[in-house]
Amino acid sequence: MYVKMSEKVTVPGVVIAYGSMYGCTRKSAEILAIALKNEGVKEVVLYDVSKTDISFIISDIWKYKGLFLGAPAYYGKIFPKMANLLYKLTEIRVDNHKVGFFTDFSWSGGAEKNFNFFIQEAKVDVIGDMVNVQGTPDENDVLALNEMAKKMAEEMAN
Repeated sequence: MYVKMSEKVTVPGVVIAYGSMYGCTRKSAEILAIALKNEGVKEVVLYDVSKTDISFIISDIWKYKGLFLGAPAYYGKIFPKMANLLYKLTEIRVDNHKVGFFTDFSWSGGAEKNFNFFIQEAKVDVIGDMVNVQGTPDENDVLALNEMAKKMAEEMAN
């Protein structure tokens, strides 16, 4: 087990870790989970970073090849519990992972800046464009989330 972890060996599957204040980001996470299942991804794990200890989330991130991170804007920045996860992931590195991002905002963004900084700092392998949702996901947002899930499913099949 130690050798696999040190070599960053992963298995097909996707962790969706998200923070949500009013349920909108959770809806995006659920849309991604359903789309991944519809695309044939067997292992999909959802974590609300406000309700699950970071150690459980990181354990599954180490295990699975795919990772989606989603968070709302919070005072022009990112939801604090997600900021904590990003800090930890920068520390431990998420090499050998495919990573996608989605945000939610009301009147102004902010989370995307923190995600972009994380992408540069951690040098993650990003799939697709970040999906930025304003409020509850609308039809166009659902299409964008489904497209991102499709790209992730293709990566899991390789």
